[in-house]
Amino acid sequence: MTAEPEPDPTQRPDRRIEDDLRALERDQDHLHQVEAELERDQTRLEHDLRQHPRPRHDHDVEMNYRPLTLHGQRLTGLQIKEQAIAAGIPHIQPNFHLTVERAGHDAEHTVGDDEEWTVHDGDCFTAVKPDDNS
Repeated sequence: MTAEPEPDPTQRPDRRIEDDLRALERDQDHLHQVEAELERDQTRLEHDLRQHPRPRHDHDVEMNYRPLTLHGQRLTGLQIKEQAIAAGIPHIQPNFHLTVERAGHDAEHTVGDDEEWTVHDGDCFTAVKPDDNS
């Protein structure tokens, strides 16, 4: 930071006041320019958001043949089970095994508690007791 120059003792006080006022006016003009730029940026961002909305992260799926809305795009197996339990899907515990069948695919996939799964609408999850062989 630069130090302010020492006032010239020969300069009249009213001259220094005028210089200070001019400096304040320049600062005020600069602030108005920055404010106008920010308003333009905000308008541009609002327009872009309307044209390109953020992706929806609520997904309509099934859990044990019951409808469920999962909140989030990438969830671990444990998070999926916790959301199902919180939503009132019966007969599910956090230690249950979780499998998923993606809509339009025949293969099932086991989702581990720590494994992240990219959730899509129409995914069909099944949670069963660890010792259930059905």
